[in-house]
Amino acid sequence: MGEAEAEFFPRVTLTASPTVNAIDPAKIFRGSSLQYMNIGPSISIPLFEGGRLRSNLVLRQAQQQEAAIAYQKAVLQGWHEVVNALASLQGDAGRRARLARQVGDARRGLDLARARYTQGVEIFTTVLQNAQVVLQAETNLSQANAALSTDFVALSKALGGGWEGTFPTQPTPPGPPDSAQVPVAEIIPRPVVP
Repeated sequence: MGEAEAEFFPRVTLTASPTVNAIDPAKIFRGSSLQYMNIGPSISIPLFEGGRLRSNLVLRQAQQQEAAIAYQKAVLQGWHEVVNALASLQGDAGRRARLARQVGDARRGLDLARARYTQGVEIFTTVLQNAQVVLQAETNLSQANAALSTDFVALSKALGGGWEGTFPTQPTPPGPPDSAQVPVAEIIPRPVVP
């Protein structure tokens, strides 16, 4: 916008252009080489360009306002994403807690059905139905855990957090000992003395 305002004022420039004779290396530092240079000031005054200059200034002001509005929109959209991610996270955390309690209750019901079956009070179909309830509750809990993880990622993204494109390498778990490293006395069982 400052450039558009500066076009309203007169412009003074000083120009210098050498000719072919002034570029000759033998004559470049002599006073006679200046006679081959064109040096002079120039002044340009915007007399008959008022309409174009005013329109250019209005355009620049409108572009500046547009950029400010776009910035405000981006900030508000970011806040909206953060609020939505937090609300989703809170809702899914409550759902997960309820489902975790439901899984515990279903498991206690299955244990009770098994105990009643072993005592001969219930038929095995009741045990199977309770096992099916436990599996359904565990499936729902797994889905709630996945939704909660997705909410954490959405919140991280909304807050501007980044993530790696590749997974970090996991340390290899220690395996069974190599037979070459184990002493022979530990491989051969000792006889038990009564």
